[in-house]
Amino acid sequence: MAQQTRLVSDSSKPTETYLPIPGFDTTSLDASVDPCNDFYKFACGKFAANHPIPADQAGVDQFYALYNVNTQSLYGILTKAAAGGAGRSPDEQKIGDYYKACMDTDLIETKGVAPAEPLLSEIDAMKSKEELPALAGKLQRIGVNVFFGYGEQQDFKDATKQIASVQQGGLGLPEKDYYLRTGAKDVELRDQYVAHVAKMLELAGRLAGEGYEGCSFDSDVRDGTGQGVDGCDRDARPGEDVPSATYCQV
Repeated sequence: MAQQTRLVSDSSKPTETYLPIPGFDTTSLDASVDPCNDFYKFACGKFAANHPIPADQAGVDQFYALYNVNTQSLYGILTKAAAGGAGRSPDEQKIGDYYKACMDTDLIETKGVAPAEPLLSEIDAMKSKEELPALAGKLQRIGVNVFFGYGEQQDFKDATKQIASVQQGGLGLPEKDYYLRTGAKDVELRDQYVAHVAKMLELAGRLAGEGYEGCSFDSDVRDGTGQGVDGCDRDARPGEDVPSATYCQV
């Protein structure tokens, strides 16, 4: 079984404990089926019954089960580190304190957007596009992918190397066609997206009286970015001709 339900001592609510699926899972075999007639059903016929699809998932397979087991293991490491104690190593203290701070939702709700307010004020204070590179650089240094993302990865052409990589920072919607399609459903989705962004700004206290709620996605965004979005909708894949450059060229 990929998961089972048990009751914990401090709660009446059930919690799931995930168990790994063996590499050769005999519990998924359906011996009532003749393998010469339907080998798939013989080999996997009981998998669906043993691993029902949760209501919040589209499907279940071995990788889903592995993900849950791995996440459960990581959760155990984090909660142990967050519990404190003199026996923690310096790294465990950093990990535990960071995780504990992230899980302190009461404090997060109390502070609201105050920790980000200095950065939002810097964005508001910009007067021209010439000021944008310096601000983008500052945001990049704290992990905000402004216009592009920068990091490291294994070289597609030489697996012995770890190389720097630069890629587009990403779009708010899943891919470029969401910005460019012209059907009624697409227009409705873009209008909903604008309303969502406006609501986020309102909740952050940045929208009142500024009139963003009247923005038209098609006139203000799509027509101005269609050419720029085209051709930049995905990363290069292994085996493709991946452009590269030296540090100095970059």
